[in-house]
Amino acid sequence: MTNPLFLPLVIPPNSLDEVLHRRGYAVLDTAGVRELSVCSSEALAALHPFWNDLPADTYLKDGGHYRRRRHSCFVVEGERVTQSPHRAHWQPLEYNASMPC
Repeated sequence: MTNPLFLPLVIPPNSLDEVLHRRGYAVLDTAGVRELSVCSSEALAALHPFWNDLPADTYLKDGGHYRRRRHSCFVVEGERVTQSPHRAHWQPLEYNASMPC
């Protein structure tokens, strides 16, 4: 069961640009993702197996393997979206400030 105190603030798709510029991140609900991606519910549901089978993150500073993730980079040029070649992902300590240096 999800605790309602920890639910993210979901924004409408028409606020996406403004919220991304202001906060640097945004959370859309399923309807918002469908609207922006022009995908059906079935097409989005087809992604569930990929999310349910994420590999353990082997790069956690504390040596843990509790976070599951995949990382990829994309370049957006007008209507064209191109996946960049795989490369190591780096985040400054300020981004993950919960871990002491």
